[in-house]
Amino acid sequence: FYGEGAKGRDLLADVLVALATASPETGYCQGMNLVVGALLETAARAGSLEDDHKIILSAVEERRCQRKAFWLCHAIAHGGPKSTPKDSRLALSELWRPGMPSLQMRAFQLDQLCQTYLPKLRVHLKRSGLAPTQLAAQWYLTLFAYVVDASWLPALFDAIFRDGWKAVHRIAL
Repeated sequence: FYGEGAKGRDLLADVLVALATASPETGYCQGMNLVVGALLETAARAGSLEDDHKIILSAVEERRCQRKAFWLCHAIAHGGPKSTPKDSRLALSELWRPGMPSLQMRAFQLDQLCQTYLPKLRVHLKRSGLAPTQLAAQWYLTLFAYVVDASWLPALFDAIFRDGWKAVHRIAL
C-alpha cells in the first residue's frame, strides 16, 4: 500500500490536504499522517491490518477509502456528533492545533492515572527521566499508531471511537 510504486502515499497526501483545508484552525500536525494512514489502510483492507498481500484498488475504491479516512479523522478531530456528551468526545484537534493546547492537560491526566493505578511504574519512569508529556505526545498525537503493531489499530480505534478519552487513557495504562 505504501511501498514503491504504490498509491498509498498519494491517497494519504490527498486526505491530509483535505483535512487541513476543511479545518484551517488545526491545519496539519505531525502525527496526523500516522492516524490517517492507519485509517486509509484499514479501509482499503476492509477493516483488518493483518493481511500482508498487496492492495490493488480501482479509482472508485480509492476515493471511497479516502472519504472514509477523511470523515473518520474529522470525527476524531472534532468530537463526533453533538449529541455525544462533551466530556466523552475525543476532539483531538485540541492536540493537533498549533501549540498543542491540551497536551499538557492530557499529560497531567496520564501522570495522575499512573500515580493512582501504576505507582511503581510512575516512580520508575520519573527516575529514568521520562516525563508523562513525552509519552503522551508520542502516544496521543498518533493515537498509538506510532508505537502499536498495525494489526491492533482497528480494535484500538474502535474503542477510541466508542469511549473517547476514557479509552485513550486506558490504552495508555
